[in-house]
Amino acid sequence: MSLSMQLSKRETLNTDGSVRVRIWVSEASEELPTAVFVYQTLQRSPNDSGVVETQEQFLHVAGFSDVLALSETPDPERMAYHRRGYVDLTFNNAELQQSTWQGIQAHIRELLHTVSERLGYPNAMLTIEELS
Repeated sequence: MSLSMQLSKRETLNTDGSVRVRIWVSEASEELPTAVFVYQTLQRSPNDSGVVETQEQFLHVAGFSDVLALSETPDPERMAYHRRGYVDLTFNNAELQQSTWQGIQAHIRELLHTVSERLGYPNAMLTIEELS
């Protein structure tokens, strides 16, 4: 038996010429996490009514320790970091977009390999789906 995960990507051309890219885990073996993107919740300055707003910022693809330690639910009171099942990025440069996409795939392959080794599975397979 082997572990498997499918990573999907959809690109949308914005009116300003930039490209919005959404990447998500669309399928995964039961033993695998689908929330593999680490975010940090940042507090912004209080607005005019004194309310402190928060903003989530994508940091990186989760490593094995992130999967174990970080929740999938943001809780700014307890922890500034959490995991999500998707990431939205905007690019103005095609080379940067491609290198980022390749890097995300490499990090997810590494996570898949690590989880596979830790759980004692002989194989792990990542498939890629690029949607238009």
